[in-house]
Amino acid sequence: MVGLVTRVFMSHVRHEFFNPPYYQQLSKIWLPAFFHQLCFVMERKPLNAKILSRHGGLASDPAYQARHIDKSSWRSFARDFTVIYISLCRAWGT
Repeated sequence: MVGLVTRVFMSHVRHEFFNPPYYQQLSKIWLPAFFHQLCFVMERKPLNAKILSRHGGLASDPAYQARHIDKSSWRSFARDFTVIYISLCRAWGT
């Protein structure tokens, strides 16, 4: 799939190519638009002190861990995620 970026309001997202506005007219001849996409970027701000404090407590707990999903054991991760999600829904009453 090919993208055509014609308006940029801030730095590029994910190394997108920027094309001059006249490309939009040319693209109508070459390739009709399948969709129009808007990209949003969060500003990088220092983390809240409460978040940093909570992270410190979790990082020092050997029973708590965060890691990337291993594709070979995706069923285990899916099961764990489901248990956590259902527990949170019950706790929050949703």
